[in-house]
Amino acid sequence: MQTRPQINHIYVGMPSFFSKVAIIFILFLATTKGFNQQTVVLSGKVQDSGTKIPIEYATISVYSAKDSSLIGGGVSELEGAFSFEVPATDGYVDIEFLSFNTKTVSYQVNNQTIIDLGMVSLMPSSISIDEVTVTVQKSTSQFLLDKRVFNVGQDIASRGGTAQDLLNNVPSVAVDIEGNVTMRGGSNVRIFINGRPSTLVGLNGANGLRNIQANMIERVEVITNPSSKYEAEGMTGIINIVLKKDSKGGFNSSFEISGGLPDLKAFNTSLNYRKGLTNFFVNYGIRYNKNPGLGSSFLERYEGPITKSILTQNTRTRSRLDNSFRSGLEFYLSEKEVLTASFTYTHENGDNNALLTYRYGEYSGTKPKAYTAALTDFIQRDNIELELSPRTQYSLDYSKEYEQKGKTLTGNIQYQNTKESEENTYEEKSVENAVVVERFLSQRSGNLEGEKNLSGQLDFVQPFGENGKLETGFRSTLRNINNDYLIEELTGEVWTKLENLSNNFIYKEGVHGIYANYGNKVDKFSYQMGLRYEYSMVSTELVTTNDINNRNYGGLFPSGFLNYELGSGNQFQFSYSRRINRPRFRELNPFFGFTDRINFFSGNPNLNPQYTNAIELSHLKFWDWGSLSSSLYFRRTNDVTTDIKTINPDGTTFTKPENLGKEDNSGFEFNTSFSGLKWLRFDTEFNVFYSRFFDAPQRPELNTSSIATRARINTRFNFWKGAEAQLRWNYNGPRKVPQGSQRAFRSLDLGVSKDLLGDRMSLTFSWNDVFNQRRWRFERITPTFYEDGDWQGRRSSATLTLAYRINAKKQKVERRGEQDNGNENGGGVF
Repeated sequence: MQTRPQINHIYVGMPSFFSKVAIIFILFLATTKGFNQQTVVLSGKVQDSGTKIPIEYATISVYSAKDSSLIGGGVSELEGAFSFEVPATDGYVDIEFLSFNTKTVSYQVNNQTIIDLGMVSLMPSSISIDEVTVTVQKSTSQFLLDKRVFNVGQDIASRGGTAQDLLNNVPSVAVDIEGNVTMRGGSNVRIFINGRPSTLVGLNGANGLRNIQANMIERVEVITNPSSKYEAEGMTGIINIVLKKDSKGGFNSSFEISGGLPDLKAFNTSLNYRKGLTNFFVNYGIRYNKNPGLGSSFLERYEGPITKSILTQNTRTRSRLDNSFRSGLEFYLSEKEVLTASFTYTHENGDNNALLTYRYGEYSGTKPKAYTAALTDFIQRDNIELELSPRTQYSLDYSKEYEQKGKTLTGNIQYQNTKESEENTYEEKSVENAVVVERFLSQRSGNLEGEKNLSGQLDFVQPFGENGKLETGFRSTLRNINNDYLIEELTGEVWTKLENLSNNFIYKEGVHGIYANYGNKVDKFSYQMGLRYEYSMVSTELVTTNDINNRNYGGLFPSGFLNYELGSGNQFQFSYSRRINRPRFRELNPFFGFTDRINFFSGNPNLNPQYTNAIELSHLKFWDWGSLSSSLYFRRTNDVTTDIKTINPDGTTFTKPENLGKEDNSGFEFNTSFSGLKWLRFDTEFNVFYSRFFDAPQRPELNTSSIATRARINTRFNFWKGAEAQLRWNYNGPRKVPQGSQRAFRSLDLGVSKDLLGDRMSLTFSWNDVFNQRRWRFERITPTFYEDGDWQGRRSSATLTLAYRINAKKQKVERRGEQDNGNENGGGVF
C-alpha cells in the first residue's frame, strides 16, 4: 500500500509541554502537603438501640469542631464496626442510617493516636424523602424523580461482560446488536464517563463501550430530562457511567479472572490506598474475545415486469484484545479543598474476518427468497480488517467548600487524545457450481482517524436562606478530528488510487456554554428554573477538493422542574427541557464510503442540528418493602435527521442522512422494585411509547407512526447459604420507522454466584442470551424496491468468573441509599 500520510493538526489552546510540567509540579506540591498532615484513627461500632443488632453500612461523617467543615468519614462494616483516619483535630461525628435518627458524638484528640467512640446506639425514626434515597439492594435499580440509578456491584448476569452488556439491562435503556443505544425508544443519547465526555467511549460513540469491562463500573445513572446545568447535547437524555474509585482507609484491592465461550479471557484488578488525606486508586483490565456473527439481507428491485434480486449472506468473526488502565490521586490541599488528578489509557487491537456471498436472480413477477438462495452461481467477497486504537485522557478536578453550608466551587480541565487506524484487504471471486472460476477484484483501504479534545468546566453553588440555591457555571470544549481515508484497486500489478472513494476530511468544533439555575422550596412545593446558552462553531474541510464549510449558531436551552410532596416517600414532579443534537463529523463527510460491493453511503455537509422540546410528569412512591415509579413523557424534535436509502440502476444502494421533518415520541413508563422477602428481590420495567414521523413535504411517503413496547424483569433470590441466582428477561417490541419496520427481539440472561472463604472470594457463572434470540431483523418497503434483513452480531455466551478481595468487603444489602450529588429538582452537577 502507498505510504500513509501522517495525521497533522493545529490545535489552538491545546496543552503544551510546559503546561503539562506545571500540572505535575502542582500535583507534587499537593502530594507533599497531603502526606505531611498529622492524623488519628477514629473507631467504634453502631447498633440498633432496641434490638442491639449491629448496623452495617451506616454513614459516618466527621466534622471539625473549629468550623464544622467535613474532614473525613466512611461507613460501618461487618458487625457495625468502623475505623478510619482523620486529621488530628477536635471534632464531632454524625452517624446516620435510613429509618434511624442521626446521632452526634463529640471527641477530643488530647495527644491520642487512637480514639475509640465505643458502641453508638441509633434510635428508629421515619423516612424523609428530602434527605435520602432508598436502595434496598446494591446492584438493583433506584428510581428517583430525576434519574434512574443502576448499581452494578452484584449484578451476577453481567459479570465478565462489557459496558454494552450492562447498559442493555439498565431501566429505560436498550442496546441493539450493533451497539446503538436508545432511551425510551429514542436515539441520540449522550454518554458520559464520570460525569463528562470521555475518550473511553471513543470515536465510534456507543460502540466504544465494548472496551469497558462491566466489573470496572460502580453504577450507571440515567437522566431522562436533564436540567440546564448539563450540556444541551443529547436529545433523548444522558447516561452517566460512574467507574469504581474506593476511598476506604488503608489498603484494599480486588481481583477478577474470567473465561468463557465463545472464546473469552479477561482479567481485572482494582487497587486502593488511602493514607491520611491522600487517596490513590488504580484499575487495570485486559480482555480478549473472539466472537462469531452471521446475517443476511434480501433485496428486490422492480423494473417493470422484471424483478432483479440480490441475496447477501455474511459470516463474520471479530477478535479483540482490549487493555484499559485508569489511575488517580486525591489530594486534600486543606480541610475544604480537594485536588484530584486522573489518567486513563486504553489500547484496542481488532482482527476481523468477513466472508460475503452475493447471489443474483432475475425473474418475472415475484418469487420466494428460497429461489435466489438456491442459485449455485454467486460472487464471494473476502474482507480482512486490522484495527488499532490507543486512547489517552488526562483530567484535573478541583473542589472547595466554603464556610457557609452548601456553598461550593468545582472545576475540571480535561484533555483527550484518540487515534484509530483501520487496514482492510478485499478480494472478490466468481463461483459456478461451487467451483471458483475467476478472481477478478483486489482492493485495499486504509483509514487514519484522530481526535484531540480539550475541555474546561467551572461550577459554583450559592445557597440562599433555608432551601434556596443558585447554581451557575460554564463549559468550553475544543475538538479537532481528522479522517484520512484511502482506497486502492489492483490493476495488473499496480495499485491505483480510487479518487471518488478516497478523501481527507477535517472537522473542527468549538462549543461554549454558560448556565444559571435557581431553586427553592415553599411548603410542599419545590421548584427549579434554569437557562443555558450555547454557541457552536463548526468547520469542515475536504482537503482533496479544498471545500470548506463553516457553520456557527447559538441557542437558548431552558429547563424547569416543579415537585410536590404528598407525604413521606411520595412525590410528583413536572419537568421541561430543550435539547440539541449536532450533526456528527461522519454525518457531514460528503465522500462515499462502502461496507460491501453493493451498499454505499455518504454524509451530508448541509445537515442542520436537531432541536427537541421534552416534558415529563413523574411519580415516585417508597414503602419499606419497595418502590414504584411512573412517568408520562413527550418529546418533539424538529429537522429530524434520517438515513434514506435509494437504489441505483445497477442494483447498488446509496444511503445518505437528510433533514426531512418532525418526530414526536410520547409514552408511559412504569417501574417497580420489591424486597419484602429476605430471600427474594426483583424489579420490573414496562414502557409503551408512540412515535410519529410527519411533516416531510419533500418525502411524504416517509410519514409513519408506530406503537412499540419494552419490558424487563430482573429477579434475584438466595437459595443456599452464600449463594444466589439471578434471572433477567428483556423484550423489545416491533416498531415502524421511515421506509420500513424493525421486528421484535427478546433475550433471557441468568447467573449463579457462590461465596467462598467467607466473603473474600466468589465464583460466578453467567449465561447471556440463553436461547440465542438477540437478533436484529428489519424490513423496507418502497414503490421501487423491497428489502429485509436478519443479523446477529453476537451469539449466546457463557462466562465463569472468580473474584478475590483483600480488605475489600463484598457489597451487601444496605438500607440507606447513596447521597446523590443533588437529587433534587433535576439533579446535580456530576
